[in-house]
Amino acid sequence: MNPLSGLTNSPTSHLQIRLLVADIADLEAERARIQSLIDSYYRRLHHQLGDLMSEIAQLQLQLATRRASQTRRRSDAEAAHSARVRFEQTQHTVQEALANMPTEPDTAVDETELRKLYRQAVAQAHPDLFFNEPDKQKQATAFMAELNEAYERKDLTVVRKLAQQLQDGLLFLDETSLHNDPEALQQLVERLTQRKQALEADIQTLRRQEGYNIMSQSPPEQAVHFDQLQKNLQEHLAILAQSLDTL
Repeated sequence: MNPLSGLTNSPTSHLQIRLLVADIADLEAERARIQSLIDSYYRRLHHQLGDLMSEIAQLQLQLATRRASQTRRRSDAEAAHSARVRFEQTQHTVQEALANMPTEPDTAVDETELRKLYRQAVAQAHPDLFFNEPDKQKQATAFMAELNEAYERKDLTVVRKLAQQLQDGLLFLDETSLHNDPEALQQLVERLTQRKQALEADIQTLRRQEGYNIMSQSPPEQAVHFDQLQKNLQEHLAILAQSLDTL
């Protein structure tokens, strides 16, 4: 039986919506926090070990290219092409990470996502779009003020939250209409419930990532992890160099 099948336009139903919205806001903030830790892990990885990673990718390319020229096999030529793609991707990733390395490790913002979400929100909620609907125009004006303030201070978490409100249809939520339309009320609760469940699933997935687990540890434990990674990469680099000399 659908647990929402008995939903009515009672005060309890409206309270359920408010609780779901509050839960979603908390989950959005938690997901953003976890993603920030993961992003900081990869920034640190490329900043500290990017040179080694680039050297390894370059040696792998040299090995694959030399092998392809010796064997003339199609499979080796394809492997050489793949090695070149990996090398170029590694170079690009490392250079981008170094260029965007913030002064404070956890303050980097995804400017591309920030601009994209901002522009999408403006396109949907600019007050001028509602010149014939005074109530909506008033809501849109307040929304844009909050959006602009968050955008100016580069608060991606708040911009994400506001963009999600638009997507969930919460900006111009007409409680009077919902009160008179139990079906619309039920659909909104279902949509918000699905959104909450999706966020919970995303968070569980993110929490399983190595970057989150490492950056959740103490600074000394993080240092041990990166030191071990450096040692492993240096050993791998030495093996590749030896293989290149003997090929």
